[in-house]
Amino acid sequence: MGIDFGEILIIVIIALMVYGRNLPDAARKLAAFYVQIRRKMQDAKRDFSREIHTSGVVSEVKGILDTAKGELRPEIDRSALSVNDLTDVETAYRDADRPEPTPEPAPAPPKDETTPPQV
Repeated sequence: MGIDFGEILIIVIIALMVYGRNLPDAARKLAAFYVQIRRKMQDAKRDFSREIHTSGVVSEVKGILDTAKGELRPEIDRSALSVNDLTDVETAYRDADRPEPTPEPAPAPPKDETTPPQV
């Protein structure tokens, strides 16, 4: 839904009829006006952005997030404890399936070959 070549041609013809020899000067003024409008819009955007940051909106949102984090901390800790409990249960179950190792007999003391046999 743009402007096609025929519409642009009609606009140029009407502009030539209205402005005649002053058309280049009118085009310069229109371009300058467009640049001014664009600059004003950029300034307004920058001021709005700066105002949002300085008005405390950012600090208010951070405060809300900190509050939510504080409220969620007990739930997170409780979940971590549940995970640790499940890990302990899993370890105990795994260890229960293994047979207990049988202790190896203690080695016999070495015979002392330097002492003569007793009679």
